[in-house]
Amino acid sequence: MASVEDLAEHAARWPLDAGLRSLAGAGLRSPPPGRETDQVTDVPALRPIEPHIRDEDPPDDAVLVLRGGPMTAEKLLEHARREQRRFSYRGRPMPSVSVDATVAGWTVDAILERRLWTRTSYATTTVARLREAGYVLLPTFEVPHFDLLLPTSTEAAAGTLLSVFGPAERNPYRRRR
Repeated sequence: MASVEDLAEHAARWPLDAGLRSLAGAGLRSPPPGRETDQVTDVPALRPIEPHIRDEDPPDDAVLVLRGGPMTAEKLLEHARREQRRFSYRGRPMPSVSVDATVAGWTVDAILERRLWTRTSYATTTVARLREAGYVLLPTFEVPHFDLLLPTSTEAAAGTLLSVFGPAERNPYRRRR
């Protein structure tokens, strides 16, 4: 798992973008003591991701498999924004994309066949490459799932992340539901 120093550096290097600031200022914080309110807001409450973080630090040579579909910045951004509307990390909306890693006996083939069988394509990179590019991985939910944090929920940030991954490849295990 990322160290506290790594996470603090991540927060300092990637401040909230304007969209996240507007969400953070739209009722996601608790009112000051003595100023509780019954005000109704259309901003959904975010679920903290912290209870779902596993105590695990993936090795640098672990392969990350990006979930398939069209490999475009637009699709990554759509996923990251959906996640930031659902989850918070350290009290702030969390733009992220889901990835699976070759940890705990999982191989790329097993991930493609058992977890991504509905996806037509996928892309890979290594944990080391992501770390070198300054990204933070959170080991969340069940193995082999990780959340890959984006610095901001912008198309530019999604495009930069996409450039860390290799080219899209066809999933040989693709099946219809």
